[in-house]
Amino acid sequence: AEVQGADIYPVTRWAIQTVEGAFTFIVILIAIYYSGELVWRERDRKTHEIVDATAAPDWTFVVPKTAAIALVLISTLAFAVLGAILAQLSKGFTDLQLEKYLFWYILPNAVDVTLYAILAVFLQAISPHKFVGW
Repeated sequence: AEVQGADIYPVTRWAIQTVEGAFTFIVILIAIYYSGELVWRERDRKTHEIVDATAAPDWTFVVPKTAAIALVLISTLAFAVLGAILAQLSKGFTDLQLEKYLFWYILPNAVDVTLYAILAVFLQAISPHKFVGW
């Protein structure tokens, strides 16, 4: 690729910036949809009253759902890194710098997507209907 007459090499910094811009919206959509499906699963199947009657505290049902969404979102980040690596390799660039993908992209964004998961589950938990929460 070329910008203002200068060649752009597919270095890791460029690949991370490209992936950050492209995958943020997809991650948010996954969090919104998946949280609605997980939170409303018992209500849709009419088993929520049985689940609410158990002696377990409410957080024991919410935390695993939030963790599941967070893991799905973090795996989405890993697939984005895989796509960036494949793009680098397809352009003939072999100096991948995998540690930079981990420290510059996956770890900082893992915190963000975990917060997205918490927010999405919270909004679904307080919403009167799944579609309102979406």
